[in-house]
Amino acid sequence: LLPSLSQLFANGDRAEFARLFFFKGVKWIGVLAFLVCANGILLSETIINSLFGAQYQHSVGSLKVLVLGIPFIFLTSFFQVALIAIEKQTTILKIALSGLVVNAGANFILIPRMGSLGAALATVGVELIVLLLLFVYLRTQLATTTPWIDLAGRFAFAISVSLAVSFFLVPGDQLLIRVFLLNMTFLLMSAVVKLVDYDEFKKPFWLAGVRMRA
Repeated sequence: LLPSLSQLFANGDRAEFARLFFFKGVKWIGVLAFLVCANGILLSETIINSLFGAQYQHSVGSLKVLVLGIPFIFLTSFFQVALIAIEKQTTILKIALSGLVVNAGANFILIPRMGSLGAALATVGVELIVLLLLFVYLRTQLATTTPWIDLAGRFAFAISVSLAVSFFLVPGDQLLIRVFLLNMTFLLMSAVVKLVDYDEFKKPFWLAGVRMRA
């Protein structure tokens, strides 16, 4: 996707750049990140007990917080790709260094008070801040209407319905059923609101064949 974004920006086609970036990149990264995040949180206790034993049960909370930051990490990486496409590597470095400083300060404050949970909160909080900075800067550089509100609305609907269905219809002791229902409902709702469609499912390697507009 990087070569396509670079050429679009060089040609001055900011609107197509935004469309391709959000609806062909951010969209799929968001879908994948939510599935990883939701499943990781639901299965965090099982993961800790299976890999390390019940004596590490106290670390489940920290793992849940870290898993909650996975969407931020995924999206941050992709926003950095977008800034590379418009030759703003220096800005990436500046934002990353700022995040490093904030992370160090947050760790200094939170770890003595909250231990590993504080470290996890600091890490996820800084990832969110870095993502927001990258997002705001990219919007200013594109200087065009970006479809992020439309995309966010579709995600919000699909996520809300899938969480409501899986948590209200399935008892808490039926973990695997809840996980399965959450995944299936999210994918179904994603199709309903056209977050994903059949043609894209048929072409998992569509990225390799992105066509540039004349």
